[in-house]
Amino acid sequence: MMRNIKKWAYERHPDLVRVFQLIRYEWLGAYAQLAGLFSPAQRRLIASLRKQRDIKLNIASGGARRPGWIGLDVSPRAEIRMDLRRPLPLTDGSVALIYCEHFCDHLNFPHAIDAFLRECHRVLAVGGRARLVLHDARDLARAYLENDTRYFEESGQGGHPPIVAVNLLFRFNDFHQFLYDFEFFAELLRKAGFEQVIRSSYLRSDVPELVLDETHPDREILSMYIEAIKS
Repeated sequence: MMRNIKKWAYERHPDLVRVFQLIRYEWLGAYAQLAGLFSPAQRRLIASLRKQRDIKLNIASGGARRPGWIGLDVSPRAEIRMDLRRPLPLTDGSVALIYCEHFCDHLNFPHAIDAFLRECHRVLAVGGRARLVLHDARDLARAYLENDTRYFEESGQGGHPPIVAVNLLFRFNDFHQFLYDFEFFAELLRKAGFEQVIRSSYLRSDVPELVLDETHPDREILSMYIEAIKS
């Protein structure tokens, strides 16, 4: 029954579905923010973290919990439940490492992404490092221009004509806001205060602790891995 209703809505009123998806997205962020603010356990955790140094943050962690890391997400399973577009509830220079996978693409450009990267820079200690994983717009464009069927097959879009696959990957369920290439994203990081920006790679880093990379089959081919260091 519900499947038939969804099919009907997508076929007859796709723009209205999009509006409801955006409302739901905003509602989830607002609800997570309020739930976190009114959680006694979360307030105690944040109070404790504000007295600590060398914290490790997994931003947009989903429901995953990793020993030694503090997960931040709208998910009720995250250690800190919040709208990640809001300021991070930690003191300046208290964080040693940040890991964030496939979240930056979902932030509005230029305002939300700029605010997020500046927050990452603010909470990191001098010498602290952020590992950011994003879709690679340049590689997507290359795959289309070269008709790289292997790229589209491994990305899960092999059944579509290349131009359809490009649009589906670019939009990612209608919630991608902006796709970056390395050069432009590195420029945004430098504007946010990071002096050192390094192009890293899948499952590899100069700091092994930062390799929390999702090992889903399409991650390596779709993603670029960037590390930014606060000098």
